Amino acid sequence: MFEYFRIRILIKAMWRPVGDRRPETIDQVAAIGLPAVPQLINAMKASPHTSSAAQEALVKIGRPAVPALIEALRHRNVLIRALAAEVLGEIGDAGAVEAMLPLLQERTDWVRREAVTALGKLGDPRAGDALLAMLGDTDLEVREVAAEALGRLKHAAAVEPLWRALDDRCENVQVAAAVALEQLNATEILLDALCHGSADVRACVAFDLAPEALSAPQRARAREALLANLADPDREVRDAAAAALRKLEELASSKSP
Repeated sequence: MFEYFRIRILIKAMWRPVGDRRPETIDQVAAIGLPAVPQLINAMKASPHTSSAAQEALVKIGRPAVPALIEALRHRNVLIRALAAEVLGEIGDAGAVEAMLPLLQERTDWVRREAVTALGKLGDPRAGDALLAMLGDTDLEVREVAAEALGRLKHAAAVEPLWRALDDRCENVQVAAAVALEQLNATEILLDALCHGSADVRACVAFDLAPEALSAPQRARAREALLANLADPDREVRDAAAAALRKLEELASSKSP
């Protein structure tokens, strides 16, 4: 009983602003370990300060908190479900994957976003096909984090859907898809994307171009597209193209006898 009230008092103290004794209090709660987990999960639906502190303490507790957090994915409170997914993603225990998949069907956009983000951090290939489906979600932020997650997973089946996502109506999704395609080494698609209709995509692909990963014909193709982009109406595209051309020239100089 004494332990219960000690935990309760410490959790209440965690609302203090950063710069006071908040970090010290979080460490004290985390040091209690498993006995503190139920109250910390419940505290995630409190004020923003207390909620973020409770999440931090749960992450510090780590794997011992995972079973209770998995159970919290089915909690009646939508805030706890979403934040439990976020904490599980930070802890990084792939044992949470199967329990998290149903959250992708939640009506609340925020819960789906947190679940997708967490599954990407967990990096388990079992989530790949479910994350592919999220590229068609009605919420643009869900589509964006789905593209990011598929890139982290390096899910081979995602190349074609990500290529289609380059034409998403939201530019953030387009850029996330381009970055994911880079992570999947989809070189031919990325070279095509140097001429994409979105300036953000053109700039992103040029900025991250790695000439050393290209074959000689691919470097020639990239150079042609980048030279054309020097006259692009978007300044970021022009700057990225110029930087990429410098990288191509440096590589060519290093290979010269």
